[in-house]
Amino acid sequence: MADRQKLLQALPAIKPYALSVLAVAYTVVIRLIFEPILTNRASYLFFVLTIVIVKDLWGRGPGLLATLVGGVSVWYFILAPRYSFAILNRVEVLNLASYFAVG
Repeated sequence: MADRQKLLQALPAIKPYALSVLAVAYTVVIRLIFEPILTNRASYLFFVLTIVIVKDLWGRGPGLLATLVGGVSVWYFILAPRYSFAILNRVEVLNLASYFAVG
């Protein structure tokens, strides 16, 4: 019973973090919808906007989580080869590192 009360008390603190992960998931979907138009250009544009919005709405912690989850999502879903954590182009390593630095 005490564990359930602790969990219920912790839920309001977890909510901004869950919403930031959800915002990044929506951003992945939106970026994949625009994939035919953008191809390999502007891989990080939508994710940087998501970080700014999440940070303004819910604070620094959820913003940092959005940066981390967004970077991993770009690495897995957007960069070639898709659906893999391998990177074929060394320039993409620098772009990914600069994304994390800016975030």
